[in-house]
Amino acid sequence: MNFLFATVLVLLIVAPGLTFFRAYHSGAFSHRYSRLTISDQIFRSIVPGITAQAIAILINNLCSDTHPVDLNTIGLLLIGPKDDNVVKECFKVIEESLWRILIYHLSMILTGALLGWGSRELVRWLKLDRKWKWFRYDNKWFYLLKGEVVEFKDGEDIFGISNAELIRFVIVDILTKVEGGNVIYTGALYDFDLEQDGGLKTLHLRAAQRKFVKIATVVPKPSRVLLENEISTTDEDEKDDYLAEELESEYHEIPGKLLSIPYSQIINMNITYYVVEQEVSTTETIVNPSDIKAI
Repeated sequence: MNFLFATVLVLLIVAPGLTFFRAYHSGAFSHRYSRLTISDQIFRSIVPGITAQAIAILINNLCSDTHPVDLNTIGLLLIGPKDDNVVKECFKVIEESLWRILIYHLSMILTGALLGWGSRELVRWLKLDRKWKWFRYDNKWFYLLKGEVVEFKDGEDIFGISNAELIRFVIVDILTKVEGGNVIYTGALYDFDLEQDGGLKTLHLRAAQRKFVKIATVVPKPSRVLLENEISTTDEDEKDDYLAEELESEYHEIPGKLLSIPYSQIINMNITYYVVEQEVSTTETIVNPSDIKAI
């Protein structure tokens, strides 16, 4: 039996598990799954894939007496019989049931995807990923920049709140290095991009401002030799050097709707969550600006 055909058959068997995990780790949570190799994805999909196939075959054979799934044919195709007549008989069975086989596998793939998507939505809706680490996605930047970190186990003790829905917007202060000094960018976080390994790639800010800060430098004092009759220097004069004055400009608005800053240029970053002190009942409720505070 051709090795390629056996590989395709194995992929079809584990396909429900593959689509389940792909749908479960989709959207903002796809980076952990995309880092896995094909062999890793197949390995972790074997157990759920075979389980799903066994349940589907059992249900099909119980409900349909005229078109049951022939496990003997599947077994022979996986083992690879040396008898050409047996191989021809197996492919004859496949040819006679080609449309039913196609519909069956498409249904299994769609079911796996729907179950994966539904499981992800259930975990997010019940906030299981924020309550227990076992359900948590491998995407620390998402939880941090979206403010969902306040719903972690120690979130209320650290931030004073335990509901991320109270956060109205996130302000970030970003320190970047330029020639001759540093630049601080401040703005409301609009969106962010992640690398394939889950690291932060780019930050996108709204209503951004910037401020130039000159690097403070240490300038040595010029040395001199005392004359024999010269009075000794005081303690103040005995200092070998002094700190240059730090030059800091005012904030200036940056024109444009969005400012994108690569993470590779960031030295450090400060994140501030602005929340409503009292939770509103509907999205149409007008929020008093005095009720918004930083945490």
